[in-house]
Amino acid sequence: MRVHLYRLAGVFLALVLATIVSLALAEEEAVRSVEAEEELEELIEEEIMKAEEAVSEETEKKIYYDDIVKVGERLTVDEDEVVKGDVVCIGGSMRIAGTVRGDVVCVGGTMRLDSTAVVKGDAVAVGGSIERHDDATVEGESISIGMPILPGLLGVDVSPRICHVTRAAASPFPVLFGLFLFALVISVLVSAFLPNPTMRLETTVRRSFWKAFLVGILGEVLVLPLFLLLVISIIGLALVPLAAVALAAALYFGIAGVSLLMGNMFFSRFKSKLPHIVGSTAMGVLLIYALWIIGGMIAYGAGALGGLIVALGCLVVWVAWTAGLGAVILTRFGSRLPADLRSESMSGIAESS
Repeated sequence: MRVHLYRLAGVFLALVLATIVSLALAEEEAVRSVEAEEELEELIEEEIMKAEEAVSEETEKKIYYDDIVKVGERLTVDEDEVVKGDVVCIGGSMRIAGTVRGDVVCVGGTMRLDSTAVVKGDAVAVGGSIERHDDATVEGESISIGMPILPGLLGVDVSPRICHVTRAAASPFPVLFGLFLFALVISVLVSAFLPNPTMRLETTVRRSFWKAFLVGILGEVLVLPLFLLLVISIIGLALVPLAAVALAAALYFGIAGVSLLMGNMFFSRFKSKLPHIVGSTAMGVLLIYALWIIGGMIAYGAGALGGLIVALGCLVVWVAWTAGLGAVILTRFGSRLPADLRSESMSGIAESS
C-alpha cells in the first residue's frame, strides 16, 4: 500500500514540476513575443519617419516626371532637382548633383557625379568617362566604355561650337607620340598577319578614295545613334562592349590600309621596286602623323604655332582614319573588293589577255 502511495506522490510531483516548467516557458515566450512586437513597431515607426522625411524633402525639390534628353549641349541636374525618368546626353558633358530615379546615359562626353548625386538606375558613359565622387550613390551598375571615336583619337573636342584642339592635343608631345606609336604597332601587325585584306583596303582607297571617304563620314555619323540605341535597350546594353571592340578593329584596320597606300606612294617615287608590305605600312603611318608629331614638338617653344600645326595634323589624320573606315565598310573588313572594282579588275584582265 505504501509503495502505491509513494508512486502516486512521485507522479503528482512530476506533474507539478512539468506544469511549473511549462508555465515558465510560456511566460518567457510571451515576453519574447512582446519584445519582438515592440521592436517591429519601432522599426515601422522609423521607416514611416524616414518616408515622411523623404517625401517632405522631395516636395521641396523640383520634380521632372518625364525623361530628359539633350543633344550637343551640357546637361545638368542640380541638387534641388529630382528626375523620375531617365537622363540622356548625346555629344555633350553631363553633371548630376540631384536625384535620378532611372538610368543616366552620356554618349560622347564626360559624366560627372557630385557628392549629392543619387542614381537609382545605371550610370553609363559611352565614348567618354565617369567622374564619380566618393559620396555619390549609384544603386545600379556604373559602366564606362571608352570608344576610339575619331575626335577622341585626334585630340579634338566635339561640341556645338567649332571644334578646337584640346589641351591634350596641343601641348604634351609624349601623348601625341604615344598615340602615333600605338597606331604604328597595330598597323604593322595588321599588315604582317593580314596582308591580303590590307592590300584590298589599299586598292579600295587608291581607286575609290572619295567614295571611301564619304562612306567613312556616314559611318562616323551613325556611330553615336547606334550606340545610343544599344544603350537604351535592355538586350543591346550587353552588346555595347562587343560593338566598341568591332568599331576599334574597323578603325585600326582601316588606318593600316591607308598607311600602306601612303607608303607605296612614297617609295614609288624613289624606288622602282616597292619594299615589303610591312615597311610600306610603317612609312605610311609616319607620313600620316608627321604634322601631328612636329606640331607637338614645336608646341613646347611656340604654343600658338605648334597648336596650328597640330590642328593641320589632326585634319590629315582624320581624313586618313575616315577613308580607312569607309574602305573597311566597302570591303567588308577586307574580305572582298567592292563590286565596281572587281568588275574593273576583271575587264582589265580580259583586255590584257
